[in-house]
Amino acid sequence: MNYQVQSGDCLWSIVQNNYGLKNDTEIANKVNEIYEANRQQGLMGDDINYIADGQSIFLPDEGAIQICKNGSNADSFHKWGNSNDTSEFQMFDIKNVNAKTYAVELEKFAQGYIDKFDTDKDGSWNEQEFLKMIENGGTITAEQKQQAQVLFGTLNIDNDTSKISAKEYASLLFAADDKNGQLDAKFSKADYLQTIKGNTAGDENIKNKKTKFYENNYAKQQQQQLTANRNAQNPVINAQLQNVNQQPNVNQQQFLKDTMA
Repeated sequence: MNYQVQSGDCLWSIVQNNYGLKNDTEIANKVNEIYEANRQQGLMGDDINYIADGQSIFLPDEGAIQICKNGSNADSFHKWGNSNDTSEFQMFDIKNVNAKTYAVELEKFAQGYIDKFDTDKDGSWNEQEFLKMIENGGTITAEQKQQAQVLFGTLNIDNDTSKISAKEYASLLFAADDKNGQLDAKFSKADYLQTIKGNTAGDENIKNKKTKFYENNYAKQQQQQLTANRNAQNPVINAQLQNVNQQPNVNQQQFLKDTMA
């Protein structure tokens, strides 16, 4: 995928933010891989440390996805949301997630992002904190402020209209995640923005998805999607499942349940 260099970026930070790597050796190896790929394409010169603001570089697709685990990297999500980066954003790894833990992980992610702008440290957004997040260190027009206030109001699901909880924000993220019919804890920039726009406009489909998540009335359908997505990422289980398909009187659902336990 292509990545547009932002102010303050270096290859090391780009690898950390886009591949979710923590080990220094793994990061260094990926930095060298990216540098060589870009040097061969004429996108970088002889200096591995030189990249310019606004420059477009190539990131190998394998693992190249914005990733945030357990709400611990809210900066990456905020930076992705306010950049021209068109890559999908992966909120958390779904390999060991089921319908119940999906909700827990999604709410953790939402809480991590809320905490970034939660100045009174009550675990939620009030309107001023929400506007601060929208302003992103700058200023917004009166029209944009009005739109943000409408969005704040439509994010509300419970009876407390003065605050947005992590579960309420997670409900919007759930609607964005489910927009393409896949529950895989990731979404494109277009799907995320369209979900926000539709939510602000009172789209009934988005409203229903938010309510389903908030009331935990979604598990059966979403568990099927999670199982399918998780299996697609695990070739060992796929190979085992093919063997199960060839055996008579074997319950595939029980096999998957036992395998994923």
